[in-house]
Amino acid sequence: TNTTEWLFRKFTFSLMEDSLEQFTKAVVHRISPNNKNKVFNRIIQSSIIRTSRYKFIFFYEKGAVLPYRFLGDFMENIPLWYGLLLFFALGACVGSFYNVIVYRMPRGISLINPPSHCPLCKKRIPIRYNLPIVGWLWLRGKSACCKQPISVIYPIGESLCGLLGALALFAANWNVGWTAPVTNWVDALAMFWLLLGMYPVCAVDVQYKLIPDSISVGGIVAGLALSMFPGGITPFQSLIGAACAGGGLWLLGFTASKILKKEAMGFGDVKLLAGYGALMGLDGAVETLILAAFLGIVVMIPWAKIMEKKGKSDGSGQIPFGPFLAVAAPVMYLWGQDLLDMYVRFIVGE
Repeated sequence: TNTTEWLFRKFTFSLMEDSLEQFTKAVVHRISPNNKNKVFNRIIQSSIIRTSRYKFIFFYEKGAVLPYRFLGDFMENIPLWYGLLLFFALGACVGSFYNVIVYRMPRGISLINPPSHCPLCKKRIPIRYNLPIVGWLWLRGKSACCKQPISVIYPIGESLCGLLGALALFAANWNVGWTAPVTNWVDALAMFWLLLGMYPVCAVDVQYKLIPDSISVGGIVAGLALSMFPGGITPFQSLIGAACAGGGLWLLGFTASKILKKEAMGFGDVKLLAGYGALMGLDGAVETLILAAFLGIVVMIPWAKIMEKKGKSDGSGQIPFGPFLAVAAPVMYLWGQDLLDMYVRFIVGE
């Protein structure tokens, strides 16, 4: 149609970021469904699809466009209140899996085999009793097979992850009305990964000085996958962020180990920061590392003194750095630039 041709010529032949973003908004909000499909077909043919917050990006394969093309019509009409319910449910399900990670990973048990079973009598747990939160309430806190108490930690962890999931969506769309459609899915999914990842990282690293690969390496995969969708960093920025953030922290730890004559940085921390680099880009990963180091100094020095006075210090001098990275990452993802601007204004005295 004439409208389709006019939009295509006006916006996609310009490489200006503002023009391309305007084109995307026009496709989503101003074009009828029939014309929208035609415009998307033209976009696919031209290999021009969207811009990130910083620069435009080219997609050379049609497959990179298809998820947004088919899910766009559905996702752009989900109101915030309904999205919060979905993210709570999804967070509770992920929290149920993270409970498995927290229990099995430090003990060297496979996350897949054996399937969920009673830790007392070893009988397999039916799917209906494995429902997050609901299953524990249904059984009234006791196992169906041997009637022994089930720790309340399980529903607490699932509920916490559900709340963090809903918080992730709200934090990425805080300026949207309750009945208005969700507009920022990429940031919401990134925040979902960052916030929920705090649970297993903190629970395992504090006690066992380990970081699950499902969170660290999984963060790299999640970051690269999200970079393929409109609204976040580009795939190139994601790759550079993962490689440089992980490689830089490994080099820093290697150098410190040589100087101090002992291990200064665990490889789990390196992989975890690489995952944050894939999700946030190199700038976000560096900001996360700086804030995590600051939090570590503020918290661990007084804590070490307290433990030493109580005679509970293990004398190893090892500090679990993963929890500080996990706490710093969502903070810097949302407010990194604002905090940096505040710091600069404070330094220069403006």
